[in-house]
Amino acid sequence: MSNFLVGNTNYAPVWTDLGTGGGVSYTLPSSGTAVSTLVVVGGSIQEPGVDYSISGTSLSMTSSITAGIGVLACQLYALGTVNVPVDNSVTAAKTDLTLAEGSMIYGTGADAWTLLAKGAANQQLAMNAGATAPEWVTVAGGGWEFVSLTSASGASDVKYETLSGNYDYRVQFRNLVMSDNAKTTLVFGTGGTPTYASAYYQYQLLRASQSSVSSAGNDGSGQAAIDLDWTMHTEARSGYVEIYDLADSSTYTSCVGVTIGQTGTSGVECNDCFTGRLETTQADNAIKFDPSSGTFTGGFALFRRPNA
Repeated sequence: MSNFLVGNTNYAPVWTDLGTGGGVSYTLPSSGTAVSTLVVVGGSIQEPGVDYSISGTSLSMTSSITAGIGVLACQLYALGTVNVPVDNSVTAAKTDLTLAEGSMIYGTGADAWTLLAKGAANQQLAMNAGATAPEWVTVAGGGWEFVSLTSASGASDVKYETLSGNYDYRVQFRNLVMSDNAKTTLVFGTGGTPTYASAYYQYQLLRASQSSVSSAGNDGSGQAAIDLDWTMHTEARSGYVEIYDLADSSTYTSCVGVTIGQTGTSGVECNDCFTGRLETTQADNAIKFDPSSGTFTGGFALFRRPNA
């Protein structure tokens, strides 16, 4: 048995003859509810909530009753005497909390509760310092955040412009194919329509190939770009470069990274480690990758990380 009222102490049925006038609207002698009122139409018991509803003293039939058919109502309990609801029958509208989308209810003591309003986008739920209540917190940044993916196919360059100065940047490239004996180069730019610096770059390269280690570098006002690797074979290469202090006009924009591929036309596996910087103080907001000859085919993924 279910859907019955518990705790009522005033069972006192009151029968009312609502007449034979017909229609959908009738008036009860006292306020009641559909589940505590029995309605009989023409000798047939009606289903509460389906065939009729009750609000206060107003009884409304779902379908109009034909004139001449008698309607009886029996109010079994006086309204307000039920004090213990059936388990799982209390809805949010019956509580003293005004719920909103995303809000949460939590306990504040023995059989006491309150509402925690929803937090801001990307906040996380945590326990407060006193370990007494939950709260929304903004997690500090610091890790690399994915920004975009560029799939180059026969591209003469890959560039990222109008970059924010509040971040360091990392570009990962994979399965990058260029012409035999081509190199990957990097330059920095500034301005709304960026002007890319074509001088004052410095870089150092360290190559490990099988049992040999080689180094190279270039430092001079005429150096037009930073070389990220030595000449490579056409087999796909992969790697990454991290770029620091991009928009800081008081420091040099600098970078560090690694590439892996095959040397020149010999096809021997090698690993190139590099550092580089633009030795002029300007607020850069653009980076561009060029093949020293031919075009790029491969994937470039841009990431960023707060630097302040």
